[in-house]
Amino acid sequence: MSPRGNVMFRFQKNRSLKTGFPPGTVVHIGESPSCDAVITVTIYDADKMDVHATKSVEDIPPQTSEPSVTWIRVIGVHDTPLIEQLGERFEIDSLILEDIVNTAQRPKIERTAVGEFIILKHFWYEQEGIEISAEQFSLLLSGRIIITFEEREIPEFDWIIKRLRTGTGRLRSSGPEYLAYALMDILVDHSFGLFEVIGGIIEELESELIEAPRRETLNDLYLVRRELAFLYRWLLPMDEVIGKLKRSDTMYGESVIPFVDDLCDHVQQVVETLDLYREISNAMIDSFRAEISRRANETMKTLTMVAAIFLPLVFAVGFFGMNFRYFPGIAWQNGVFIITVVLMLFIFGALAFFKWRKWF
Repeated sequence: MSPRGNVMFRFQKNRSLKTGFPPGTVVHIGESPSCDAVITVTIYDADKMDVHATKSVEDIPPQTSEPSVTWIRVIGVHDTPLIEQLGERFEIDSLILEDIVNTAQRPKIERTAVGEFIILKHFWYEQEGIEISAEQFSLLLSGRIIITFEEREIPEFDWIIKRLRTGTGRLRSSGPEYLAYALMDILVDHSFGLFEVIGGIIEELESELIEAPRRETLNDLYLVRRELAFLYRWLLPMDEVIGKLKRSDTMYGESVIPFVDDLCDHVQQVVETLDLYREISNAMIDSFRAEISRRANETMKTLTMVAAIFLPLVFAVGFFGMNFRYFPGIAWQNGVFIITVVLMLFIFGALAFFKWRKWF
């Protein structure tokens, strides 16, 4: 596991691009993909469904009457002229347009003149490592029309398209409120898969921490904690958004309220899982530091015992090794044997004392 990319850009995008502009100025903040923006218009009801893609706002068909639902899916918010044209076509306030192209916007819900406006985040990760990225998803619900904005195409929405085409579930027979719920629900459910990956990495690091901790283990733990902090920044306000949806009595009808309650439960489970993993990662880092401190203490204790044993021996050798002509005992025939026995007795005595004190 190794850090890649511009980490600070993920945490704090370049908002200085808006410096000096008046409120409501449509300035894109974030990464600009190489591909052009695309608009996909899906018109459906219980009996039929029509889908076509375009790159021009003029090709969007006029508003349909009930019971048809129109889903306008905009992929690529970097095309500010296109976003402004959409704003003129559907009378979207300039402040809302500003939030749509500002991909560093905090998840939120607003009630506007044309309808309900919601911002959420879509999380994804690369197969190698654990670097998580977040892309903004915006949703505007206005009557029978729902307009969504994505930085890049969100692959999980293919399940929504499949359900619309096959007519399975409630999508085709329900209104735009249920489609809005389904889009938000699939974003939240996708987070569970993300936490399964993070949980697997944490389990591997925990096993490594118990069996044979290395310096690389601590580095990986710091990376995991960094990514959890990144998720915490966006998931907590998403929990607030879904909570406001649950308490709202204007956006959803009674038929959709149970599903919004279920969505709120899912978000709370995600946030609780995030809190759990943050606590586990912090505890693992503390355990690693404690283990390093314990090993250092063991090393110092061993060195202290060695010094305690050999310091008197060095003193004895230095004392009896002084080069004087007249020295007591220097002429003893068994002097070397006696001194050796005395020193060995001291060594074994010191070891026995250390063992008795349970120092090793």
